[in-house]
Amino acid sequence: MDRLVNLSFRDKKQTGHFDLESLEMQIRSLMHQIGSNILERLLNSDGGDDKGSATPCERGHVYDFIGYREKKFHTVLGPVAVKRAYYYDKERRQWAHKRRKELDQGKVEKVINPISELPASSKEEKELFEKEANYFDKNKNRMRYNEFRKEGLFVGSGVLEARCRTVIGQRLKQSGMHWTVKGANNILALRCCFFSNRWEDFWEYRAWV
Repeated sequence: MDRLVNLSFRDKKQTGHFDLESLEMQIRSLMHQIGSNILERLLNSDGGDDKGSATPCERGHVYDFIGYREKKFHTVLGPVAVKRAYYYDKERRQWAHKRRKELDQGKVEKVINPISELPASSKEEKELFEKEANYFDKNKNRMRYNEFRKEGLFVGSGVLEARCRTVIGQRLKQSGMHWTVKGANNILALRCCFFSNRWEDFWEYRAWV
């Protein structure tokens, strides 16, 4: 603040007057910096919620300390960085990794059973596990990823998402456009025919109809 005052008086000697607007903006900026520094210190005053090298969880497992992770927030005072201690359960991570591997191999039944056998600590948690197990059971025929790969099919969503941008987004989301549901469906049906190399088939079908 003293430096700012000295600079203001130096400018007055050179110009003969104070630039009040510039001075106000500099004071506001300085106060924001001071405020954000104080806020950052307050948010980090608990030591990042550090509980030591390991901490127990409610299920009898142990969370191991990995390190500190920093996350930046934008506040009205300015950017603030908050550090938090990061822990993870090694047993849970290994359990989840094994389920992902089984799912990737199309072994959906081996995923369903361990989910069904998870111990629930409450009625709500039990219902959640049942819901997840039922989801996999209901959609297991759609999750035979190993078989799909053998047939040369994509099992990721990236191709579909890219096509959504190409077929839908590039046509319907241009500046100033407004669509009815019927109009959007009609134009998208034509674009799907075009990008699927079925354009001529479509018009032949129309001619017969």
